[in-house]
Amino acid sequence: MICFRLDKALLSFARNSRCIYTRYADDITFSSHQGLKVLFEGSLPSPGHFLPETLAPTLLTIFANNGFTLNDDKAHYADRHSRRMVTGIKVNQLLNVDRRFVRNIRAALYSIETLGEKDAQEKFEKVHGGSANIRSHLQGKISWLGYIRSQSDPVFRSLAVRFNKIFPGNEIKVVPTGNEIRDRAVWVVEHFEGDMAQGTAFFLKGIGLVTAAHCVEGATETEVYHPTKPSNKFTTNVLKLDKSRDLAILEHEIPDTEYFELTISTSEVALGDGLTAVGYPQFGPGDKQNVRGGMVSSLPIKSAVQMIEVTQKLTQGMSGGPLLDSEDTVVGIIHKGGPEEGRDFAVHYKCVKRLAFILNI
Repeated sequence: MICFRLDKALLSFARNSRCIYTRYADDITFSSHQGLKVLFEGSLPSPGHFLPETLAPTLLTIFANNGFTLNDDKAHYADRHSRRMVTGIKVNQLLNVDRRFVRNIRAALYSIETLGEKDAQEKFEKVHGGSANIRSHLQGKISWLGYIRSQSDPVFRSLAVRFNKIFPGNEIKVVPTGNEIRDRAVWVVEHFEGDMAQGTAFFLKGIGLVTAAHCVEGATETEVYHPTKPSNKFTTNVLKLDKSRDLAILEHEIPDTEYFELTISTSEVALGDGLTAVGYPQFGPGDKQNVRGGMVSSLPIKSAVQMIEVTQKLTQGMSGGPLLDSEDTVVGIIHKGGPEEGRDFAVHYKCVKRLAFILNI
């Protein structure tokens, strides 16, 4: 109610100026796909802080007539090439926080780990001007980070793990959604030895990092990475290769904060069941996880290996990815398929369990 007249006037101004007006509490933002010269009396300022008096007289009059004054410290202009912050959130491409936000959390956690909570609290108050309880302060900031970047984000998860270790009685719950688990459990695997090969791999609870044998065959080392950060590659070695079943288990030292794990189904697969294939067909930078729905069309046994034939096309690059049931649990590992293949197959999950049993996993 306090800002009703102000909002009405600014919305009218924005509409006439062909820009968008948004407000959260006392944070006001104007945005546009074009230049915002109409907001200023003269030319556009350089990105960063600007003096409020350089705004267009019409805009200044609206604020003044409604009894508001602008905070000089919060007047900020950003173009498409600079950092754009709205209510403390970076909005350039995806929602994110400023790097300093994460660095400050890490620094505070380190202070508690090295000095103890009492001394860290004193430092927080005397050096940084903090007035809140440092435990509650950090709990709120880390929880908010998880809300902005999602609970599957490795940075959030690593900070939450550190916080929970320091304060076991005030644990931050990490409860990812099914989609977040699936997204962070399925990665890209590739190698460049001999004929370059690229496929999909996924983390399977109780077994490890699983893929198709033909994706890593002939390689002494392979690389795996999550598509959100393709430059952050991890080296893996083949722990076990089973050519007859087209299965491989990879040995790795990837921190467990970087990934989630899928679980093996406890149900039998039947004809007509709806299944989802997940992978990265013909992966390239910027590609996201490919999810394909279909049904079980047959359950053939080929060369003594139980297979699952599905109706969806399992294109090259999806090999090694998981075939999931309606509960998002693993019923198979993608074997082969695609437009040039007459049929599309996955290896039954029982073959993976058998391979794990042989390795005593």
